Amino acid sequence: MSSVKVFSKDDECRLQCKINKEKWTLQHPFFFFFMIIISGFFILGMLFVLKAYKEIISLMFILPIMMTLNEAIRAKTLPERLIAFSYLLGIFTSQLPSSLNSFLVVSILVVFGLSTRKLPILKENGMTTGHNSEIIAEGSHFPKALIGCLVLTIVLLTENFFVWVVSATYYESHEEPYPNPLQDNGQIVLKNVLEAANIPPDELQDWRNALNIQWALVSSIGACFVLLSFGFFTGRSLWSMVLQVVATIAFARAIRTIGFTLTVLPSQSKSCYRSHFPYPPPEFLSYEWFKTGLIPQTKGGCNDLIISGHATITSAFACMSTTLSRNKKISFSIWFLLFLDFAMEVYQGYHYSIDMFLGMVLVRLIFNNFDPLGRMPELESNIAKSNKYIPLSSTKVKDAVQYMFPAIIAFIAVVYPPVNPNLFMVVFLIWSIYAGRNVDSNFSKHLCQLLLFMVLNVYLN
Repeated sequence: MSSVKVFSKDDECRLQCKINKEKWTLQHPFFFFFMIIISGFFILGMLFVLKAYKEIISLMFILPIMMTLNEAIRAKTLPERLIAFSYLLGIFTSQLPSSLNSFLVVSILVVFGLSTRKLPILKENGMTTGHNSEIIAEGSHFPKALIGCLVLTIVLLTENFFVWVVSATYYESHEEPYPNPLQDNGQIVLKNVLEAANIPPDELQDWRNALNIQWALVSSIGACFVLLSFGFFTGRSLWSMVLQVVATIAFARAIRTIGFTLTVLPSQSKSCYRSHFPYPPPEFLSYEWFKTGLIPQTKGGCNDLIISGHATITSAFACMSTTLSRNKKISFSIWFLLFLDFAMEVYQGYHYSIDMFLGMVLVRLIFNNFDPLGRMPELESNIAKSNKYIPLSSTKVKDAVQYMFPAIIAFIAVVYPPVNPNLFMVVFLIWSIYAGRNVDSNFSKHLCQLLLFMVLNVYLN
């Protein structure tokens, strides 16, 4: 007779756990992601064996984008999906004509501004309602954020002037023989790698234009503003995070200005001064000399080569996006693509390797140190559950005109500037401070966003 094996409850439990584990392994999203990574490394290994270096470099760009796309579709929370999606959307929209892209941005800002108008503060039986107490708590960082924007504007204008000062007073760079650039070991390594991969500089620039990482980060910051405005992050508000980012950029740019003023490095482009500034330079300390220093250096300077200005802004945006997304895969993709973008800038000779490295590391350290500025312990609950907004369908013509008028001015200042764009920025800063006399001023927030739009278009292009 054949014996029948009897399973105990412990055996049945172990069997069920094994089945569940196998089921989890096959169906869990991490398994899918893990298989993609393993396949990617296998493909990279095969291409390396075949000496297909160009294909390897191409995959270094493609894999992070695919990883971000996967998170935009499969991430667990809305903030993760929206930040990842907006990052990819920024890459796509950057291919549009600049004027059309600017029009889309200001249109979105107008709709966003009208959609985030909160209901007026009311009192019930002499007590502030829970909803309105959160509005007051959220708006407590508003004056600090405005002060931060004022300080940042002063720092940027001062930096812009000193970019001219160090170039104008570095007389050896004005005429031949121009000073030789310093040896950049990072650039030497990159040149050897790209030459082995047979990638010409023009093709590399096409890749950089196609990705446009800096505007992808701007798009992800826009998503962060939307999520913060609707209260998706516990203990954080729009104004507290704006304060943290603005303080980080202002502090980093102040260090940068002091750095390149104290020690002047020769430009990697020997005839840089002739292509950026008037030659011969105006008489030292004359009216024309000071006037030249007030012109926005939208193409950058020649000798401001200690800590990259682009690196400080894009790194600060990366810090904010990755901090709020709280997703390791999105964070890896953002930082890795930003690292590749910095590497391409070094290869093209726009900056020394040390500029980009210090810009990224310094901003990350400052941002972490300023973390208390971005937190609001008084907002213990999720604001999204209690915030109340004026319906967009209830918008009056007066309100629409109020929000559209400054948007039109900002659009003209960026696309068809009739005068120095710096003047528009100063006007918008003063306007936003004046409009922010009330604690909860959504219109002032709208003006600050338009100010950010102008600053980024002028100084980040």
